[in-house]
Amino acid sequence: MELSEFIKLDISYHYDRELIFENYIKFLSSISESDFDYKEVLKINSFKERFIQAVSIKRFISDEEKDFYNKVVVELIEILRRRKMILSKSWLLKILSLNNKTKIGFQIEDSFEKVLYESIKLISKAKEFDHLHDNLDIGDFYNPKNSNKEKIKKLLLEAIDCLHDDTTLKEKCKKVIIDFLKKAIDELDSDYTNWTNFLGKLKEIIIVLGAMGPLVGGISVITAKDKVEEAAQVVYQTSITINHKSINETFNISDTSKLQHFQDVLKLEENSKIKQNEKKALSNNNGNKFD
Repeated sequence: MELSEFIKLDISYHYDRELIFENYIKFLSSISESDFDYKEVLKINSFKERFIQAVSIKRFISDEEKDFYNKVVVELIEILRRRKMILSKSWLLKILSLNNKTKIGFQIEDSFEKVLYESIKLISKAKEFDHLHDNLDIGDFYNPKNSNKEKIKKLLLEAIDCLHDDTTLKEKCKKVIIDFLKKAIDELDSDYTNWTNFLGKLKEIIIVLGAMGPLVGGISVITAKDKVEEAAQVVYQTSITINHKSINETFNISDTSKLQHFQDVLKLEENSKIKQNEKKALSNNNGNKFD
């Protein structure tokens, strides 16, 4: 993959990140196969920066880790620069530098192996938690990370309180449901929330409480279900982003009739945001009158 294509890959997409990892290793291998052609070597920094960005999206990388990785790459580039200087000398100087050239040859191999090893290690670390973070990934269009976690947690805690107050369910049954809700809250509190698992837990609770409520006529059970549904609704309402970027990335809008429809949707979204801001401003002004 050419550098121009590589840097255009969108690190917010899982598939593109995987392409970055794959093609970065291919690029490093191609340098070795070209006998470390210096023109190719000069591209390392550009490829490396995009690679680090992709790894950082998947996993937190400390400054120390970044500095160390940059250091091993710089060492390789420096060794290859010295080899280039030797190769550019006259034939007599080349003979005199023969031992140094052989030594540099070994240094290049060692340095390259280190860069390759550290690159693969970073990729492995980035993929360590893939099985825990298999969230639906549709770029900017759908991103639950934007959700109001505090509001969601408050609603789930209120649902737990409702269940504690209920007298229609046996204590053992209530405990199972409450513990399940607490697991959902633990998932929510994580810095790396698996939204697929979290929403799945809420869906199960809604199904169970929705079936229990009418059977026993328990107001507290029905209220708890409503609280969980409201929590899920908060995620849904704040996860979808409708703007020019998300529409262009998600939909095929070559059809002019569809394009007009999307433009109408964007106008509605913009008007809705304006009204919300006006409502907030009016509410703040009214509050200030009583201060």
